[in-house]
Amino acid sequence: MSQLDLRQLQQTVHSLRDELEKSAANIEREVQKERAKAAEEIQQLKTVTQAVRNALEDSRHQADKLLQQTQMTMENENRQLRETASALRDELERQKQANIQLIDRVEQEFGKERRSLQEQIQKLRDQLEMKS
Repeated sequence: MSQLDLRQLQQTVHSLRDELEKSAANIEREVQKERAKAAEEIQQLKTVTQAVRNALEDSRHQADKLLQQTQMTMENENRQLRETASALRDELERQKQANIQLIDRVEQEFGKERRSLQEQIQKLRDQLEMKS
C-alpha cells in the first residue's frame, strides 16, 4: 500500500470518526431534548396531580361542612318539633283540666238547680196537699 492510500485511509477514518462523533453528539442532544421534554411533562403531571388532590381535598372539606350544617339544621328542626309537640301536649292537658273543671262546675250548678227545683216541686206538692 502506498503512502497516498494510507493517508486517504487515515483521512477516511478521521472523517468517519468525526461523523461518528457528530452523530453521537447529535444523538446526545436529541436524547437531552427528549429527557427535558419528559422531565417537563412529568413536572406538569405532578402539578396537575397536586391540583387534583387539592381540589379533591377541598371538595371533601366542603362536603363535610355541608353534612355538618345539614345535621345541625335537622337536629335544630327536630328539637323545635319536640318542643312544639311538648308545648302542644301541655296545652292540651291544660285545656283538658280546664274542661274537667268547667264540667264539674256545670254539674255542681246543675245539681244545685236540680235540688232547688226539687225543693220547689216538693213545696208545691205540699201546698197542693194542704189545699186538698
